[in-house]
Amino acid sequence: MTKKCIISVLLVVAWALFASLFYKTIMLMLLFLVWKKHIFEMLPAWTQKWGMKPYWMLFFICLWMAMPRYRINSNDRVRLVYLDKNGENKHPPLTQYLINTLIPEEEIV
Repeated sequence: MTKKCIISVLLVVAWALFASLFYKTIMLMLLFLVWKKHIFEMLPAWTQKWGMKPYWMLFFICLWMAMPRYRINSNDRVRLVYLDKNGENKHPPLTQYLINTLIPEEEIV
C-alpha cells in the first residue's frame, strides 16, 4: 500500500507539472492502473466484469482529442501548420508530426 501511495503522489506531481493535455491524460491512465483494483471493489458486482472497457475507451478518446490534427483546415483542435516559400499552408512532414505528438512543444518550452 505504501508503494501505491508513493507512486500515486509521483504521478499526481507529474500530472501537475506537465503542460500538455496529452501527457496529463497519460498520467491519469497510469494513476487509474495503479488504483483500478480498489476502484472496482467499490462498484457493484455487475459493473466489475464489464466496467473496465468504458474507462479505457474514454481515456483513448481523450488521448485522440489531445493529439494535434494533421489536416491544415481544422479549427477544432491544436494543429501544426507549416508555410512554404510563398506563404501557403502545407502539411508538416509525417515524422515531424509524430515527434510533435509524442513530445509536444509546450513541454519543451
